[in-house]
Amino acid sequence: PYTTLFRSANGLRITGWVRNDWDGTVEMEAQGTLEQLNQMLKLINQGTYIQVEDLRRKTIPLDREERGFHVR
Repeated sequence: PYTTLFRSANGLRITGWVRNDWDGTVEMEAQGTLEQLNQMLKLINQGTYIQVEDLRRKTIPLDREERGFHVR
């Protein structure tokens, strides 16, 4: 599943991270334009091994030092 996230994020030049939480949920922080982020979500939803059941969005301060997209 992370492969889809990496390809989507890197292809769209989105920075941030993704991790599995203790309760089985996945948490992701992504930085990009609204258009980039919406496109990434569209690509994720088209993925074979990922099923999004609940999505919560939150606006947070921009991290100008962040580079690339990685697993935590």
